[in-house]
Amino acid sequence: MERVPAASGWLWIKQGFALFRRQPAEMATLFVLYCCFNLLMYLIPPVGVISYFVLIPIFSMAFMTACGDIEQDKRVHPRVLFAGFKNPALKRLLGLGSCYLLAIVVAIIVANLSDDGYLFEAITKQVENPPTSDAAVPQDLRLMKSFAVLMCFYLFAILPLWFAAPLLAWQNMSLGKAMFFSFFSVIRAIKAIALFAVCWLLINLAVNFGIDALLQLLRVDNMEIGALIQMPFLLVLVIVMHCAYYLSYKQIFGPAPLAEES
Repeated sequence: MERVPAASGWLWIKQGFALFRRQPAEMATLFVLYCCFNLLMYLIPPVGVISYFVLIPIFSMAFMTACGDIEQDKRVHPRVLFAGFKNPALKRLLGLGSCYLLAIVVAIIVANLSDDGYLFEAITKQVENPPTSDAAVPQDLRLMKSFAVLMCFYLFAILPLWFAAPLLAWQNMSLGKAMFFSFFSVIRAIKAIALFAVCWLLINLAVNFGIDALLQLLRVDNMEIGALIQMPFLLVLVIVMHCAYYLSYKQIFGPAPLAEES
């Protein structure tokens, strides 16, 4: 594991944009296919929601593999989306996905304990007697606070697993060993990861502010049209985040062994 300076957090984002620009159409196609697959899974409740979290490490390896292919000047093919399912570490990746699922379950429990179950009722659409206009703001603030607690606890729980998936898939580690090395690599790179998070938040805020300004300039009041305008920007941001994730792994653990065909 290499110790990285704090400035690397920004470099991951900057280099992530550069990596994406090398094959933007191919990476966009890969991400759209991923979204379509998730949409199909969500049509089978509750299996879809559970599968989403369990399969996070497998699909994250698809984007990691795609980034490695770009660096090797290979064309990213749509079939790379399912590359993780062919990896010898598939069972361990599913085990890691179960840890993600456990983290979100515990996070929901913690959030509900903090708000007497209001968040769970809102999620399951069991909140009766919707608030009047006078009570809407306090209720919305209560929901936002509960969701913030949920996300903070979830992110805190999965942060030590940041590098676990590629360590499983590319370095053939056991689940426990991968989690161990991932945890301490995060600790060693915490300044860079913190800067990455701050810069990423600022970029997202700037993009959202720019989109809102554009919608107002174009006088777009239709929510569906507004969502269509927002979609390409959000798509690019999510893909670049995957590219930055790949580059953070590469800097800390070295080049990935990408000998297999994608």
